[in-house]
Amino acid sequence: MEILLYILLGVVGLLFLYLKAYSSEKGKNKALKEDIGDIENKKQEVVTKHTMNIDSNKAELALNSEKRNKLYDSKFRKFEQYFELLDIFHAKSNKIFTTKFPPIFSSFMGVIIKDNCSDIEEENAWQTFMNGMQELMNELNMEHLNIKTRMNSIRLISSKQMDLKLDKLELEVKRATDTATEMLKIMSTLDFLKNQEIIKPFELELKTCDERVRSAKEEIRQQMKLELDQI
Repeated sequence: MEILLYILLGVVGLLFLYLKAYSSEKGKNKALKEDIGDIENKKQEVVTKHTMNIDSNKAELALNSEKRNKLYDSKFRKFEQYFELLDIFHAKSNKIFTTKFPPIFSSFMGVIIKDNCSDIEEENAWQTFMNGMQELMNELNMEHLNIKTRMNSIRLISSKQMDLKLDKLELEVKRATDTATEMLKIMSTLDFLKNQEIIKPFELELKTCDERVRSAKEEIRQQMKLELDQI
């Protein structure tokens, strides 16, 4: 009986030790699972945050790219319109002398060279001629004003280097316009009727002005390419 008691106590002791070990191991497993869960949650947080950062960076890059494209297109278009206006100005300036002036001058000469031209007819012819010449000068100056207005809009987006080149071009265009205006004034005088060679110096100066304008335009075109590449 006593032996059975010892055996029973031994079994109870072993069972107690097993339960204690089991409880301890179970606690460790629970803690390990909790640790694994924490690690997994943190991993998911890192992944989520990283994904959000990537998406945010992609969106920012896309937005910046769109802004650059719009800026590029806007800047390119302004310069393109300005060069188109310069070409129109050049074409209209030539048209004034090659197309519009000849009929005004021919009509005037057709009246005053008549043998029986009266004083009133000559006076009216002179008045018509002067009005026609004034219209040509006004047209030339108006085209020049359009050029200056367009240039001012470009200066809002241009660099300091571009401003200097625009200053140079503006000076050359003004010089050409002033020379053409003075030439028209001479062509509306009696001296021109007597000697049409007196406008030769103005024609030479206009040719020089044209070369300078072309050179200044090319400098601006090169600077424009540089600035567009930097966007």
